[in-house]
Amino acid sequence: MKRSMGSPDVATARSNLRWNAMAGIAAIMIALLLSFAAAAEPITLKFSFFSSDRSLLYLVGPKPFIDAVNAEGRGRVRIEPYFSNRLGGPEQLSQLVRDGTVDIGFEVPSYERAAFPDVGIVELPGLYQDAAEATRVFSQLVEAGALRGFSDFYVIGAFAGEPESIHARPPVVSLADLKGK
Repeated sequence: MKRSMGSPDVATARSNLRWNAMAGIAAIMIALLLSFAAAAEPITLKFSFFSSDRSLLYLVGPKPFIDAVNAEGRGRVRIEPYFSNRLGGPEQLSQLVRDGTVDIGFEVPSYERAAFPDVGIVELPGLYQDAAEATRVFSQLVEAGALRGFSDFYVIGAFAGEPESIHARPPVVSLADLKGK
């Protein structure tokens, strides 16, 4: 028996085709909506800091940054600090960031000489007048990719402490004081 275009079987096939197409489009839309919903879920970043939440270094350094991100993030992005090596010690922080245990780490590169072999340049006595100059140089070296170990990370900020000193008698205040010693 030959069927014509107007037969119920063709109409049913067309209806099924429309239904399948609509179901496919609906499935795609649901998948997209679910992916947007998943993307809209709050992001919490783990921040590891080696000292307490009362240390001056934390209060004047990371805390204002964390507070600003948490305020601007309006609940969508939040930084959760972990103190006193709770997620791991400073000598393993770079690995903790690499493996995702920590999202942001307050790294003291001199604790990980193998991971950051060139960082000693910032610690040498007599090269910088003050912490501001050492910080500028250190930041420029990191940004330029001149120091090994930092290219695996996105460095939010780099800073140095006060210049190192050589404690000796007679006092050493410049490299010239070491001449002939």
